[in-house]
Amino acid sequence: MLFAETSVPPLDRIADPTWQWVVLTIAGAAYAVAVVAGLREWRRTGKPVLVLALIGGAIATLMEPMYDLMSRLYMFEKGAHLLFTVGGRGMQLWAPVGYGVYIGITVYVFYLLALSPKTTRKTYWLAVGAINRPYVGHILDLPKNGGVYVTAKD
Repeated sequence: MLFAETSVPPLDRIADPTWQWVVLTIAGAAYAVAVVAGLREWRRTGKPVLVLALIGGAIATLMEPMYDLMSRLYMFEKGAHLLFTVGGRGMQLWAPVGYGVYIGITVYVFYLLALSPKTTRKTYWLAVGAINRPYVGHILDLPKNGGVYVTAKD
C-alpha cells in the first residue's frame, strides 16, 4: 500500500524562534525585491507576468501539507509562528514567501526561456540544472539546518 507506512511527526520538537525570523527575513527580502522588479517590469512592458508568478508561487504553499505528508517532511508547529493549517499540518510564516520566490522566479525564468528565440536545448537544461541542485538546494536547506523542519531521513 502506498500510504500504509507514514511517519509519526515529531510533535514534541520546538521550532527554533531565531531561525524562523532569519528564514523569514531572507525569504521576505528576496520576495520584496522580486515584487519591486515585477512591478517595474509591468509598468515598463505592460506585462504582469513576474508579479503573477510570485503570487502563484505563494498560493502554491496551500499544496505543501500534501507534499509534506507524502515526503515525510514535518514543519515544527510547537513554538512556531503559523500562518495557516491545512489537513492538520501547520505552515510557518516564512513558507508562502519562500515558495513565492522559489516557484515564482522559476516560472518566470522558464517563461523568458520559452519566449526567447535564442533558447536552445542546452540553454534550457542549463537553466534546469541551475535552478535545481546543488546551488538552490543549499539555500532551501537553510530552514532545515536551522531547526525549523525535519524530514523522515533525519
